[in-house]
Amino acid sequence: MKMNKIYGLCAVQLMGVGVQLMNRVAGSMIVFLGVIGIILFVAREDMERRKYKTCPKCKAQILKKARICPKCGNQYMQAVSEEALMEMIEQRCVEEEERTSEMIDCDFEKIEEVAVDTFTSFDGDIQEFLEKKDSQENILTVN
Repeated sequence: MKMNKIYGLCAVQLMGVGVQLMNRVAGSMIVFLGVIGIILFVAREDMERRKYKTCPKCKAQILKKARICPKCGNQYMQAVSEEALMEMIEQRCVEEEERTSEMIDCDFEKIEEVAVDTFTSFDGDIQEFLEKKDSQENILTVN
């Protein structure tokens, strides 16, 4: 079926070559449209192929996001164990507790610098700054 479409697009190009004998511009346009058709067809097929992967056990086509094959139950990715997950969470908690007051102050200074830079980019016009901020908040809440 796919080959029939490609053959059809090639036939359009051949017709365009024939039409070029009578009208060069029209024939060139037909050839050009045939080339564009082939490019679009191949690109679409490639995009479709990238959405799926082949199961090594049952050779079924399944979505790339899937972790388990719905046909045979083959597991592609091992889930993180509960112990490993708890270990990661505890490690992050320890890192947060180890933050010194100097590190926190440094973070606040960076935030303040960004706020000042943003404010000064509006040439000190607080009303314009607040209107932009309100419009951004409205955009975020609509979604």
